Amino acid sequence: MVYNIEFKESNSRFLALLFFLIIYLGLFIILIYPNYSCIINGNSPTKCMISNNGWFNLAIIVFISLILQLNILPILKPIIKNFDVQDNYLNQIRINQELNNIKLAKEIRDKKKKPNSNVYSESVKMHLGIEIKKEKSWWQKLFCPEKS
Repeated sequence: MVYNIEFKESNSRFLALLFFLIIYLGLFIILIYPNYSCIINGNSPTKCMISNNGWFNLAIIVFISLILQLNILPILKPIIKNFDVQDNYLNQIRINQELNNIKLAKEIRDKKKKPNSNVYSESVKMHLGIEIKKEKSWWQKLFCPEKS
């Protein structure tokens, strides 16, 4: 029996890139929108920005993009790292579950006894739905007698 365990790569880097792209596009649109009539006439957006107090707008775009890169990137790094850690943790849980299933299957196959045999471990009995009877300890027998 072959078990295929899939490892999915984290999408956190893609999400961070998408986040920055949306911010840059939003800034570009907000700062170009007042110059839309100049752009409709066939001029390039950069030329329109420079002609209508554009050096200021262009400087704002560069300044804000630098601030975003310098300030938000360190904030996003732990978040991105946390996504990677969570993905690795979930992959490890899946691997452990698969290994436990393999151990249970091997134990059931190796024993080849009746389901109510005492040879099985408690985990196999729970998996098969066999009732587990545990003896009471001495203090339970003393203080909690069975009701008849």
